[in-house]
Amino acid sequence: MVGKKHVFVCEKDSPNVVGDGSSTIAELVEIKNLLENRHDTKNVTLHKVNVDDLFLQSKNYTTESILKKGQKVYVNQKTILSFGCDVINCSDKIHPSNKKMFTDVAELVDDNLIGIDFICKDISVSYEAQESAILELNSLPYIDMHENPSSGPKIPVSKIVWDFVLEETNKKVENAKIFDIMSTT
Repeated sequence: MVGKKHVFVCEKDSPNVVGDGSSTIAELVEIKNLLENRHDTKNVTLHKVNVDDLFLQSKNYTTESILKKGQKVYVNQKTILSFGCDVINCSDKIHPSNKKMFTDVAELVDDNLIGIDFICKDISVSYEAQESAILELNSLPYIDMHENPSSGPKIPVSKIVWDFVLEETNKKVENAKIFDIMSTT
C-alpha cells in the first residue's frame, strides 16, 4: 500500500519447475536459474531455485526425473524468496473488496507505506468468500518484488513512493508560513 490508495499485489509461489517432456528436474532448475537471472547473493529478489531432495523424494521424484510437458512440480516446500520462489505480479487481478480491505487496514494503522502479508486461495475472489487471513503488517515493505517479478508486469513502485513523498512534501511547503529572519550582530 502506498499513500493509503495504491495497492500492489504479488503472489509468492514455492520453488518449482515445469516440464518440457525431455529435461530432468535438475536440468529444468538449471535452465530456470539462468533464464530468469536468478542469483545466489543477498539483496536480490529472484534467488536461485533451492531443491530439497527429501521433499522431492516425498513426492516420488528425484532430480533425475523427467517431467511431462507442462507438468509443474514443486522442488521445495518453503515459499521464501531466498529459496527461489516465484514472484507473480497479480495487481490487476485483485478483487475490489480485497482492495478496500487493504485500504481500510492502511487507514486503521494510519500508515502511508505498509506491506500486508495476506494469505488466501485466490486474490481475485473476495476475502469474505474464502478462507483468508492477514498474517502481518510490515512498516518497511519489500517493494522490489513488484518491480522485478518472475512473471507479470513490472510496476515502478519505488517511483510511485517517491512521487507520493514529493506530493506530501509540496503540500507541507504550501501550507507553511515563510519567515525571513535577519540577524544583526
